[in-house]
Amino acid sequence: MRTKPVILLTGASGFIGRHFIESFQNLFLIHAVTYHAKKQILPDDNESVTWYKADIGDREQVDELLEKVYSRGPVDFVFHLAGFYDFNYDNNPLYHQTNVMGTQHLLEALKGRPLRRFIFASSLAACEFPEPGQRLSEDSPADGSFAYAVSKEKGEEMVREYSQFFPCSIIRFAAVFSDWCEYGPLYVFLKTWLSFNWKNRILGGKGLSAITYLHIEDLMRLFEIIIQKSEDLKQIDTYIASPDRPVTHKQLFILSTWFYYGRSKKPFFMPKLLAHIGVLVLDTLGRIVNIRPFERPWMMKYVDRQLVVDASRTRSELDWQPLQRLSIERRLLFLIEQLKSYPYEWEAKNLRALKKASYGGNTMIYEVLETEREQIIERILQYVTHERNQNRFPNYQRIHTSVLKKDILAVYQFLSISVRTRDRMSMLSYVKEISATRHAEGFEAAEVMAALSAISSIVYENLIVHPRIKQYKQDIYDVVAFTFQLLIDEVEATFDKLNARHSV
Repeated sequence: MRTKPVILLTGASGFIGRHFIESFQNLFLIHAVTYHAKKQILPDDNESVTWYKADIGDREQVDELLEKVYSRGPVDFVFHLAGFYDFNYDNNPLYHQTNVMGTQHLLEALKGRPLRRFIFASSLAACEFPEPGQRLSEDSPADGSFAYAVSKEKGEEMVREYSQFFPCSIIRFAAVFSDWCEYGPLYVFLKTWLSFNWKNRILGGKGLSAITYLHIEDLMRLFEIIIQKSEDLKQIDTYIASPDRPVTHKQLFILSTWFYYGRSKKPFFMPKLLAHIGVLVLDTLGRIVNIRPFERPWMMKYVDRQLVVDASRTRSELDWQPLQRLSIERRLLFLIEQLKSYPYEWEAKNLRALKKASYGGNTMIYEVLETEREQIIERILQYVTHERNQNRFPNYQRIHTSVLKKDILAVYQFLSISVRTRDRMSMLSYVKEISATRHAEGFEAAEVMAALSAISSIVYENLIVHPRIKQYKQDIYDVVAFTFQLLIDEVEATFDKLNARHSV
């Protein structure tokens, strides 16, 4: 006889999905569904969690998935977290394929099967910002006009339609974050404000742009309450997972610079019109060089606007509210401490969260890296050993060609692994080790850094023109150019430490 509720979880390898499993794997039996291949990023099955790979945008795969899951017994709850989004807000076909058709496929496949409740992950971003003096409530329409909002509106409509077959709950999330940040826009803000970037003190308008933030632990408590109270909840209802009060960019800027530097920096407020012009110029230049900035023209619509919420009905019906100790103002100190203490891990976690919209991007880049391996490595070898680069790579050219090729292959393999797993830590450790070796062999830091720069450029130039992944230009830049910049910084730091040690 079963003693634990059985849950089908889509989007299980995403930010919220991973926390769901960490929080509930000892309480529930979880069928975890992911778009990604298990061998890339997922742990082995255990007695509480069974993993499945499926593209919910493919009806046949959804039907096969449900057959496998229900063959092991009935499902009590479905948490549908899978979805696509990015920050272009262009009408990417994946919005329709994943968010709309994927939801319809899942609902249709569940019709007629035993189910206690279907929980649909929506977002406050699906709603237009309220007018000054007004608030978003559970009854507010999902009336956003951009592609992501439209896809969530259609998803909510379908959930209401299928609630005649099984109980359903729609949950509109605030901006969900963790103590590592892991919310894309907030990560970009902190990375800019706490750097030497020329934009590090610029805030658009009066710095009053504001949304609501919810800590991942508060969201997990909400999920658990919905499961516990499921029998007492309405057949269909909408809940808001959010505090009522939004937090402005100005507040975040002052707090983050205070926690990081020990004193608050004074922001520079750029008038909305100038900010709009500046973003248009930078975005146009970014399109030309295929590296677009995070700031996009559509964002200017929300400068100095505030997403104020009234989630009183959710709090009353579920007896839930966000904990004060988990507010973004209180937890920002923890985010900054993680950044200062574990910068590489912080970066890796946030890039993964920021790029989760790139469904299949890393997978396809990895596959191209593997198929083009020999060709790219040969080009790198020829470049490093060419006589015109003798002054740039004097020590590398004294290494036997077969040994040098193995060294290049090792770096290339670590790159492939980091792309596949989205984890740069192993690659950073390897480069730190090889830097110490090169230092002992008499290399200068500049030569090692130049070699890594050459590898980065050649890999990037080959990937960026490959027809299979040409639509993933920003992803390629992130996983190649950004990764090698971290490696080059690590080489410089290692040589500096070793040189200082030897000078004592």
